[in-house]
Amino acid sequence: MVGNTSLRRKIWETFIGYLFLSPVIIIKTLFTFAPFIFVIYMSFFAFDSVHMTQPSTWKPVGLRNYVYFLVPASSRVETGQLNVTATWEGKTITVNGKIGSKDVVGTLTSSVPAGEKITLTFTGSVSSDPQNFGTMSVFIRSNNDNLPDTNISGTLNVGKREYILNNSSIEDNYIALAGKYGEDIGFDLAGVVNADRPAIGGVHVSSGAELFYKSLWFTVKYVLFEVPILLIVALFVAILLWGKLKYLDLYRTGIFFSYVTPAVATAMMWKAMFYKDGFFNHVLQSMHLPVPGIETAAGHVTMAWYQVMPWAFWTLIIYSVWKGLGFNSLVFLAGLINIPEELMEAARVDGANEWQVFKSIVLPLLSPTIFFLTMINLIGAFKIFSPILVLTGGGPNNETTSMVYLVYQLGFQDFDFGKAASVSVVLFVIIFAVSLLQKYLGDKIVFYAGEKR
Repeated sequence: MVGNTSLRRKIWETFIGYLFLSPVIIIKTLFTFAPFIFVIYMSFFAFDSVHMTQPSTWKPVGLRNYVYFLVPASSRVETGQLNVTATWEGKTITVNGKIGSKDVVGTLTSSVPAGEKITLTFTGSVSSDPQNFGTMSVFIRSNNDNLPDTNISGTLNVGKREYILNNSSIEDNYIALAGKYGEDIGFDLAGVVNADRPAIGGVHVSSGAELFYKSLWFTVKYVLFEVPILLIVALFVAILLWGKLKYLDLYRTGIFFSYVTPAVATAMMWKAMFYKDGFFNHVLQSMHLPVPGIETAAGHVTMAWYQVMPWAFWTLIIYSVWKGLGFNSLVFLAGLINIPEELMEAARVDGANEWQVFKSIVLPLLSPTIFFLTMINLIGAFKIFSPILVLTGGGPNNETTSMVYLVYQLGFQDFDFGKAASVSVVLFVIIFAVSLLQKYLGDKIVFYAGEKR
């Protein structure tokens, strides 16, 4: 009986405990887990802002959004000999032929009738060109050199791939077939219709791989520079504040001020200092040091830091280090204050100098603080957004576009939420993997007071 009573009490206490935590669990589910699962779900569809609230109109595209970013365009171009015939009769355009060994078939619809039956023949070769996402040299022959202007819609199948055409047209004898929803490839067969003259067209692959990998490389490079510099500077400042300085509380408040001020407001302030005629350029010029700019026939043209590389990159590093300095310095200071003074005094009595005390006692006892700050700063650096939005706008030439800023561009400028969701999922996987690696390394190198090794 005693055992049963004890068991019932444990069950009841467990139930009460979960009941007490249920509001937190519900809130976490609604505002963290549910949105995350929905973002993963969104990444398998193609839709825009108009259809955002109409899930029934979303087009399922499988892994195509991920392929769009992860697989380079040049590796997905349909290549081979081209031999395609399009027969236009009434409002129907019937397409048959081959690209390499793949069959090309489709029935397209014209907004206006052809008037008379028209046959278009496309011959030549399709080859992959990484610089132009694939090029195609074609000969276009027709029994009618005066094609009516029209809009074209419908579906083309190349092998097992299906391409839904959108914004396609014939205008002034220029034939353009463009894919919808960012398919792997959009056909662009262009040229003056003439039996004797070749025309140059192109196979333009819809691919964001170049921009994605550029944003990934920038994000990784930013993390590798910003986090170590921030931690080193913050530790140095914390050591200065650790001493017995006059007005120490005032210094601590001043250092923390950078962290609590709004990011957009402070970024605008720093942007003014990075102007062409701003504070930093005046300092460099007064010291006869190089200033950012471009070389022209007329000489050096001075520009703002955020307008040229690599100055734009260092603009973000300098601002981010300043912005995070207050929080990191105070956390380091808290860790330093908790180090027992008697341990350092004992080391000094044994003949250790200040560097040996710092290396052998302070750093090991500070390792949990270093680990904590490294983890949160790594995650924060991977998610950099506001400084880029205000300072550089992702430029110049997308050189400072981070992965989060790319998500912003896709979702809130291009309104392509499916692709934005796919980049978000990839970023989550990267941050999760880095966090696991850091946790594994932390268990190996972090020293906790009282721990035996």
